[in-house]
Amino acid sequence: MARRLLHDHVTVLGLILFVALALPSFLAPIIAPYPYEKFVAAPLQPPGPKFPLGTDEIGRDILSRIMYGGRTSLTVGLSAALVALAVGLPLGLISGYAGGAYETVIMRVMDGLLAFPGLMLALAAVAVLGPNLRNTIIAIAIVSVPVFTRLARASVLIFKEREFVQAVRGMGAGDPHIVLRTILPNAAPPLTVQFSLTFANAVLAEAGLSFLGLGVQPPLPSWGMMLNTGKNVMAISPLYPVIAGAAVFLVVLSLNLIGDGLRDALDPFQITRPLANRAHAGR
Repeated sequence: MARRLLHDHVTVLGLILFVALALPSFLAPIIAPYPYEKFVAAPLQPPGPKFPLGTDEIGRDILSRIMYGGRTSLTVGLSAALVALAVGLPLGLISGYAGGAYETVIMRVMDGLLAFPGLMLALAAVAVLGPNLRNTIIAIAIVSVPVFTRLARASVLIFKEREFVQAVRGMGAGDPHIVLRTILPNAAPPLTVQFSLTFANAVLAEAGLSFLGLGVQPPLPSWGMMLNTGKNVMAISPLYPVIAGAAVFLVVLSLNLIGDGLRDALDPFQITRPLANRAHAGR
């Protein structure tokens, strides 16, 4: 799979973009020029040798805050995607394999969540829980759970009646073994692709919530919050909101490119087609 990914130039571009943005963000405490909350100069200083991106509306270094803001946004996005996977995957496996009342209850709850627009549901969750880092993660995870639940259920329904699963069942394997050791590995490729896309959507959702003032709260920076504050001083410091918006755009773009590459690399038809072509050519 790694070889197929590295031969896909678009996927490689996505990986490079993501690493170029994520690495400085997570290394911000080490490499950032200044602490994110420190006032280092007069407000709205233009870019220069000391402050490559200038200073913000109260005199903090924009470059340092972009790095720390990326750390916050990526942490929220990754955490929300992991929580959604951890909740949605077992619900989908139970729903698809057990069926009956379990399936009915679980899927009707998921349908109810999907009935709301994602951002509106996240806004409602944050309004109930309160705006902070932890609750932002929970709110975005709630929005993302139905996607993993439905995908896991669909995978179970596809595989649970297949011959290799029936063979394992005939050998005396119990239901937990069948689900976790036989069905789940076959369901992993689409779930892996979906995880990268959910990660991207979670970063975008965090930016939206923080832009509206309902996500991460000051003084902790995030790209969405910086985009909100930067728009008010765009006439004086146009680079401020542009950099924050470009960071969100490039991270979401890179994760979608990686997701497309994973989809192609993990597609069994894409993998087996070259083998079939070689076999046909050898006849």
